[in-house]
Parts: sequence; C-alpha cells; structure tokens
Amino acid sequence: VENLEPALTRGLVRHAIIDQPGAMVREAAGWFRANAFLDPAGQPWYAPADVPLLVLSGSVDRVAPPAHVACSCELFPDCRSLELGRATGFSTDYGHVDSIVGLTAADEVYPIILEFLEEQRGLGSSTAR
Repeated sequence: VENLEPALTRGLVRHAIIDQPGAMVREAAGWFRANAFLDPAGQPWYAPADVPLLVLSGSVDRVAPPAHVACSCELFPDCRSLELGRATGFSTDYGHVDSIVGLTAADEVYPIILEFLEEQRGLGSSTAR
C-alpha cells in the first residue's frame, strides 16, 4: 500500500477486480493437472524450452507469493526469477499490483523488464540490476 497512490488504488478496487469467467478458471485448472499449458483441444501450445521467461514476484504479495511464482521456472529451462523487495535491493517491498502501477515501478521494475526484452532481441542493455 505504501507504494500505491491512494486514488489509483481506489480506482483499481472499483474497476479492475472482476470475477474470473468459469471457462478461464477451468482452463487454468487443467494446466495444473496436466503440468503443461494446453490449448482448448488439449494440445500443448508451446514448448517451454523455446520460451525465455522473466518471473518477477513481489516480496509481500499475498495473492501470488514469491515461492509460488518462482516455481514457474521449473517448467522453463531459460528462466530468470527475481523477488522485488527491500531484501533484494529495492526501495520498497512490492505487493501484487504495485510492480506495475506502483509509485516506484517505472524507476525500479520497468528497466528490468526492458533489459530482458532487449536481451531477447539481441540488443542488450545495462539498465537493470
């Protein structure tokens, strides 16, 4: 909460939190059961080895705790995981949404994402930690 602007937080609560459609919940549940991301016909829609992944988790995220998020790397050989919080050198302990809309996100989190994307394009950068 310390990293969120109060008016933005109220707006998110009012407009961004919605019930998830049953079909989407069933699809996600199927992914967990199969331990793979499958299309509606039950076929894998990518090969994890072919997909580089950057996993960012908020150190105080109670919706998607860091340990649960970091385990995503078990499916992806080309995976980088980073916990966003004071213990890892950030100015604040990030929660669930403030890594994207928080007051410090543009200065601390966006450069990490940009560097990862530039690396995937072969451009490289030295802007992230």
